[in-house]
Amino acid sequence: MSSMLNQFLGTVSDAVLVLVDHTIPEFADSLELDDGVEVVHLGPGSPDVEGNYRAMVLAVPDRAALRRVAALLPRAGNARTVACYVQSAREPVMLVPRPEWPPFRNFSAKMSPEGEALTVLRLVRQISALAVLSEFARNAAWERNRGAGQLVLGLAGVPSDQLPVLDLSALAGTTPEAVSGVALEVPPDVVLTSAAPTPLPVHPVTGRAPVVLDVRGDVPPVDELVINPIGFDRDAQQPVTPLEPVHGTPSFRIGDVVVDGRAGLSDKLVGELRPLLGVQLIWPADGPTEGGAHADDLGLTRVVAGLAMAGVPMVGEAPPAWAGDRLGGRLAGLVTGSPDLSVRLAREELSIRLRRAALATHSSLAWRARLATVARVPFAPYPEVSVLLATKRPQMLEFALAQVRKQRGVRVELVLAAHGFEPDADRVRELLGDVPVVVQSHPAPTPFGDVLTAAAVAAGGDVLLKMDDDDWYGPDAVSDLLYARQYSGAEVVGMPAEFTYLEPYATTIRRNDDSEFYARFVAGGTIRIDRGLLRSVGWFRSVRKYVDLQLLTAVGSAGGSIYRTHGLGYMMRRTSGGHTWDPGLDYFLDEERVGRRWDGFVPSALLEYDDAERPAPPV
Repeated sequence: MSSMLNQFLGTVSDAVLVLVDHTIPEFADSLELDDGVEVVHLGPGSPDVEGNYRAMVLAVPDRAALRRVAALLPRAGNARTVACYVQSAREPVMLVPRPEWPPFRNFSAKMSPEGEALTVLRLVRQISALAVLSEFARNAAWERNRGAGQLVLGLAGVPSDQLPVLDLSALAGTTPEAVSGVALEVPPDVVLTSAAPTPLPVHPVTGRAPVVLDVRGDVPPVDELVINPIGFDRDAQQPVTPLEPVHGTPSFRIGDVVVDGRAGLSDKLVGELRPLLGVQLIWPADGPTEGGAHADDLGLTRVVAGLAMAGVPMVGEAPPAWAGDRLGGRLAGLVTGSPDLSVRLAREELSIRLRRAALATHSSLAWRARLATVARVPFAPYPEVSVLLATKRPQMLEFALAQVRKQRGVRVELVLAAHGFEPDADRVRELLGDVPVVVQSHPAPTPFGDVLTAAAVAAGGDVLLKMDDDDWYGPDAVSDLLYARQYSGAEVVGMPAEFTYLEPYATTIRRNDDSEFYARFVAGGTIRIDRGLLRSVGWFRSVRKYVDLQLLTAVGSAGGSIYRTHGLGYMMRRTSGGHTWDPGLDYFLDEERVGRRWDGFVPSALLEYDDAERPAPPV
């Protein structure tokens, strides 16, 4: 029962409209709304709303549903009071007022002890409810650096659980012909339908026919800004728990957590699973059904894809063919096996591999990129990356170039800023292979900040990544930073320096550094920053040392967000001196900071180094 929603409706005497997400039909019944309340179910063929209302309320089961039903919000209808009710939430949806809106009269955001959330906005005069409801959907996740791109989708009778994520430009209707009519000034590139696809004519605006795709049986995209590794608990202690069907329902049980296969995971459910060491997958023996004992293969694979994207470790037998095809070979292979999840590092490594595979296959960004490919529409899912490598050590140059060249899954450009020496540009290009490079040389007296600024100005990428010349980087380091940018929405992303090799002692330490959270600091050799933000804070400060700290402080002062992802694909090297930030080796051996210590060079398996990169033993 939605006590919070009904209490609010009791304060509105008349002319109130409740828009209800219809992904799960039982959700509307659980609201127990009075017969006198006007209700519109948001689903295939739901009508637009016209007229004026005293209040308009959007009711959804969770935050992921709020972002999904944004594609079906009514195009008309005015109200002075607009509210958003989320039945299962970790926090209320907040709102940032837009400058074109009337002034606020009142704003409130509340949580109930049962986990309901209600946000209410009252304005001094009426406004199009769509404008406010759309802003609720946008503000349901921290999303500062990504849009939907120029791929326009049409939705022809698509069920609510198959909708795109936060697509406010989608064109909804009941048939492909209706959403791609010649009268539309912004026609779709792709029309998604839940019926047999029929060809459409060439549209006069685009000069091409929209592609019609039947989405029945497809695993819907998982919203990576809601279901993601943020908050991963590497100190989890509760035992591995099986994922089992709830017989006779479309739901699945993981301990005390019940997930409806039609909607998938919510952020609240992910939070409840964090204390588990992992989840054991039990695949049904008799294959997919039409809603019987295990709901069908779509619901199960949807839940597994969401668990992977959240970084929840999973073990089990090889999935059957019908599940493997939908999960994708990379993810299907990762959920096969029985590693000891009580071993902390092995558990984290599996979690990272799972989230990588899910983000590459099942995220909303990957889903859109596939549709754009089918429609032959230009689409750039990830920004271009320029690596800024400033070095004053010619002896480290070949090692540093190898760290850049080994990056996979992303195309990078290198800006090499030699500090106090003139590198051989031809040799640099030979060592980099097909990695494009800009080679600079700066006099030794030039402040380090100025060297980095010159490199940043010369870079051609949308985002810039500062790498150090003596640190180790795994081949997925750049990809991991882009993935973290994708699901965190942060303008600055970096890693902690939790793995550090102390060269004079031939010792590896792992520090007690947290990861997967919004932070104030990240390791300087991993700072990935949006180019526009770096320009707006005045590039790198003209200083000789502490340039990383100065930059992160400026970003925080400008209101930018900083996110710290995992540090398993990065290892810092510490020598007896020569670092721009050098607190001394004893700092790294402080027992309060060290979580574990090994003799020799012992990185995470995710570093994937070769023998040529192994440090020489101390003299």
